[in-house]
Amino acid sequence: MLHKPVWTGIDIGRQSVKAVVLKQNKGRFTLSAYAEVALTLENEAGQLSGTGPLQDSVFQADQLSALRQLRTLLPKRTGACVLSLPDSEVVQRDIGLERRWGQDVASALAQQLAHLLAVDPQSLSLDFHRLQDAETPGHETEMYRVFAAKSAAVEQKVRLAREAGFRPAVMELQARTLLWLLRYLEQNSGGASGAASAIVCQHDSGWDLAAGSRHPQPYHRNFPVAGSQAELSRDVTRQLRLSGVFEDVESLWLTGIALTEDERGCWQQLCGLPVQLLTPQQVFPYQSDTALITASQSRGWVKPVALAIRGAMSC
Repeated sequence: MLHKPVWTGIDIGRQSVKAVVLKQNKGRFTLSAYAEVALTLENEAGQLSGTGPLQDSVFQADQLSALRQLRTLLPKRTGACVLSLPDSEVVQRDIGLERRWGQDVASALAQQLAHLLAVDPQSLSLDFHRLQDAETPGHETEMYRVFAAKSAAVEQKVRLAREAGFRPAVMELQARTLLWLLRYLEQNSGGASGAASAIVCQHDSGWDLAAGSRHPQPYHRNFPVAGSQAELSRDVTRQLRLSGVFEDVESLWLTGIALTEDERGCWQQLCGLPVQLLTPQQVFPYQSDTALITASQSRGWVKPVALAIRGAMSC
């Protein structure tokens, strides 16, 4: 019997662990399940204070307990899952390689990046893609954008997910995964929200900005917590204008933010763009389900949704 593709997105935050299960059908997704389990404030404080291996071990145990509880709240068949790494744990570099026949690109990039960072290449976990139209005039060098994290950090999250009964298949940056959500919104908007958008996601450890999902060099970045909504809107406007993709952006989505009409007007005036609050109902317009209602009550629904979409659209 054939089954519809199923993907699970899991976001391990500082205050809670959240997960969604998406089912795919003819290019569109339905939200099969949403669940969230809070982490204890004591362990959160211990992790943030960086007091050493003991606190880290306690926090990992709390994360594992939350993941196991989360597993019991989701359908038995959750499919492959996508995890995220905070942008603060990832290094991004543009590296040039001379063209050589039969060259192992991944190994060569790891060697160069490890040399730049003065670390052992074996300690790094890499992802990369070739930059379009970024060759030297002689076409002897190809440029690559490389993302690297400590292998230990990646392996730790994968291990916790597996011990909780999940099947990790993809690891992605928290801010970068929003580009996949933007791409899905743009493909299924029917022209209602503009062909190209940016998204601002405010959460418990800061805010993320992603824009230009179809641009040759899309923009994604994590920032520390801003102050008031006016300060945040000014920060977003400044970063968008510096991003290199601002001219392609036709609208702005906001999530994790509660806005009055006056505040939304302020956003639109500063950004010069139509501004909308993004809700689960806008991502899944043809669905009426208790999972949709549950997700709507959470401030952090968007990241696990984006992670699940990232898996479904790329694999």
